[in-house]
Amino acid sequence: MKKLNAKQKDRIKSLEKSLVCLLYRQAKQMNKKELQEVLFWEEDTTNSWDLKQCQTQYVKDQFGWINDNHIHWKHECDEAWNNVKEIK
Repeated sequence: MKKLNAKQKDRIKSLEKSLVCLLYRQAKQMNKKELQEVLFWEEDTTNSWDLKQCQTQYVKDQFGWINDNHIHWKHECDEAWNNVKEIK
């Protein structure tokens, strides 16, 4: 695999920050109960968390899952990409 140059690394970091920003915006639109339903933690654990902790953990959970390139995520992204590309 080819090594990334500094410009490519900066671009990747910029895209990661943009994704985190979008995920955080999404988290801020949810209440604690909604977040608890999608967090990768048991509700017993998250009951003592405040809303900000739930929002932050949501971003970490989702970003980690995406970054791990989960197979279901790859399929969803391919489908979304193809749908958007068809719109002209």
